[in-house]
Amino acid sequence: MFKKNINYINKTYAIILARKNSKRVKDKNIRLFQSKPLIQWSFDEAIKSKKINKILCSTDDKRIINRYKNYSKKLEFPYLRPSYLAKSSTSSETTIYHLLNYYQKKNNYLPKSFILIQPTSPLRRKKHIDNAILKFNKNCSVSLISVVKINDVFIKNKKFLSRSKNTFKFNGAIYITDTRSFMSSQKIYYDKRTIFMEMDKKSSLDIDYEFQLIT
Repeated sequence: MFKKNINYINKTYAIILARKNSKRVKDKNIRLFQSKPLIQWSFDEAIKSKKINKILCSTDDKRIINRYKNYSKKLEFPYLRPSYLAKSSTSSETTIYHLLNYYQKKNNYLPKSFILIQPTSPLRRKKHIDNAILKFNKNCSVSLISVVKINDVFIKNKKFLSRSKNTFKFNGAIYITDTRSFMSSQKIYYDKRTIFMEMDKKSSLDIDYEFQLIT
């Protein structure tokens, strides 16, 4: 149940969700990508960022916890994620809400904002994270989402097909949300008050298939 009297401190936390079982690629989060585990790319870039004060990782995979529990003072594993929150049908919002509720009860505060950085985006760098947080804070926004431009997209009209050169899609690399707004709505973005940050195509790689791990 949402509490209105939560204490919000002026900090930005990173949240990384790492469910053990993946649909298409077995043990995806700990599989090697360019010589190191996929999830470590997100850990490393978040650790480098001075704009991120703490990293909270929610996972049901004991291997990840055991390997990285002493990896950095910024990185914290609040708990082993409950199995009922580790199903393929479990939404990111549900998992994040549970994590933040737990953290608030334990520490009596929450960060003013959080940035969701998914392990499946290994080429998202510190500069992308920092630029996104800067843009988010500058615009006093409720949420920010990273996007990538889609080239040569044809839009069907009643009379003709037109080419659009300014079409974008979510790339899954960065989601920043005002924590207070999230705790009351349990949504990581809003259609009307969301701002966007463009990333290049290479940095927008989203690992979802076996062949993408081979470079």
